Amino acid sequence: MQHIWRPTPEIIEQSNIGKMMQSEGLSSYQEFWRWSVDQKTNFWQKTIGALQIPFKKPFDQILDVSKGIHEPAWLVGAEMNIAEACFQNDSEHISIITLDNKGEIEKISQRKLSELIAQISNGLTELGLKKGDIIAIDMPMTHLSVAIYLAGIKAGLTVATIADSFTPKEIAIRLQITKAKVVFTQDHLSRAEKLIPLYSKIVEADASKAIVVQSAPEKPVKLRSQDLFFHDFLSENKHFKSVICKPDDPINILFSSGTTGEPKAIPWTHLTPIKAASDGYYHQNIQAGDIVSWPTNLGWM
Repeated sequence: MQHIWRPTPEIIEQSNIGKMMQSEGLSSYQEFWRWSVDQKTNFWQKTIGALQIPFKKPFDQILDVSKGIHEPAWLVGAEMNIAEACFQNDSEHISIITLDNKGEIEKISQRKLSELIAQISNGLTELGLKKGDIIAIDMPMTHLSVAIYLAGIKAGLTVATIADSFTPKEIAIRLQITKAKVVFTQDHLSRAEKLIPLYSKIVEADASKAIVVQSAPEKPVKLRSQDLFFHDFLSENKHFKSVICKPDDPINILFSSGTTGEPKAIPWTHLTPIKAASDGYYHQNIQAGDIVSWPTNLGWM
């Protein structure tokens, strides 16, 4: 016999959708959906407010379809950096829970993560990278890969994400498409208690410059002359002012799998995380204090 869980009226009322429905005087999910379709401007203005998206300069218009519905312009006139939306809690709030190299749980506060990101952003600037340049990340999902990703966005760069399982040929194709100026990677990957070379694949893919995280110091690697270890790259400056961007400036290049031909580049902008956050807010009912598990790789999402 199957048992179907149904939320109680109290749970529905306290959900993010329930609260938004109450504020708009809507009595059913169908009405909520219809409102989101028929009143896009109102829906997205209320949603962006609920998500507390910060702006350096507020938008003049939520949506402009004067060029046709196929070519919409969102948040017209706004200036922003979406990475700043990640740092609105108390400085000691836990931002990331992860496993360290010894397999022990590590909790990273917003302050610690913010300082690390600033050090990486400053390191990128000190390398001579400027707004609009592209960097790549070919690493497993660690707190460092998250910090590097956000630091690139904070510095006004575009981040190309590459799965660490790819062959040198597959990595090379993605580097050729993006023309990434710097690739962040690790010396090795740890899989089933085995060390698998990763930096050597970056070298074989002919990356222009690599920043290498040492995850297995017991098995040292020798770097090319143009490459740096992460600890040598990292700036001592723990303060960085976000580069202000337009909503449609690119932040990320995601790739299709390439199983049916060459991989296709999928650009994300400062708008894309807002859509992702709205999905989490409404459909997964993510609320303050919740913990979200993300067992995937930057190259796949």
